[in-house]
Amino acid sequence: MFHAILRGLRKEKGITQQTLADEMNLSVDTVRRWESGKSKPNYEEILNLSEKLDVSTDVLFGGEESKNEQISKELSNTLKLLHSYQLSSLDIIIIVAMLAKMAIEQTHALSAGDYDILRILLDRTNEALQEKRAQPANTGQQSI
Repeated sequence: MFHAILRGLRKEKGITQQTLADEMNLSVDTVRRWESGKSKPNYEEILNLSEKLDVSTDVLFGGEESKNEQISKELSNTLKLLHSYQLSSLDIIIIVAMLAKMAIEQTHALSAGDYDILRILLDRTNEALQEKRAQPANTGQQSI
């Protein structure tokens, strides 16, 4: 089952076996063996595959993406978009923190790990804002 899902996802994304192998620093024969069902990736390789194919590990094994995983992907795609607009790091941190807060309010079913990551983002945002507010005061400019 895994091998068929892997092959289907790779083709759906328009990625060749060679490209996937190159991106994962593996031989193309390794990817071929996975897709033929002759061998299976180890845990690290599964995580790397899910990242390269932009799916959860659950999806790789025939499951469905959870709401948290869908939101996480949307946040990741939004972050990539924000970087393309060449916003400052602080602006991006603020926007990501706002999106994280929205995700908390929408899901109510975050895992402890997800909650910890979002809490760290919010804390970093607060620290960055405090640093930015302190910076102009040190240079004699009016603070925000």
